[in-house]
Amino acid sequence: MKKTLLFLVAAMLTACASQPAKISQTASGWPEIEISTADKKSVKDYILLKNSESGWNLEQESDSMLSFSKLDSSGSFNAALTQAALGNAYSTPPKYEVKYFISQLPGRVKIVSNIAVSSQMPGGQVNRMFLNENNTVFNAYQEQLNRFKRGLEGN
Repeated sequence: MKKTLLFLVAAMLTACASQPAKISQTASGWPEIEISTADKKSVKDYILLKNSESGWNLEQESDSMLSFSKLDSSGSFNAALTQAALGNAYSTPPKYEVKYFISQLPGRVKIVSNIAVSSQMPGGQVNRMFLNENNTVFNAYQEQLNRFKRGLEGN
């Protein structure tokens, strides 16, 4: 047990030490982008389409927010490590969550992504970890927003 714990701590420290630099510094600290369009609905529809195509489930929708989730029941090493970090062997598999906050600005639409992973303990308590400090995850979602921008602006 001690060797396993030591290995997990070493793996996490190594992963933290070797993070890439963020590809973009944003005002919010989260991945964000501004799209040159006045049509907020087309932006929301595009996000819905792209996330549903990649297997994400719509959890909640409002005029200015879309919330998606994806359960990682793959049994992979990363899933097991995430489950162990958030809970214990009896917790649910990790549930990845992404929220898109969509704001209408003059002549443009701004999107901010909020990314987290959670796991539910046997008693019902939900443990959640926000992933904006993980530069690899930040960069992946910033790239996703960049692709959204290119797709919506036709570039």
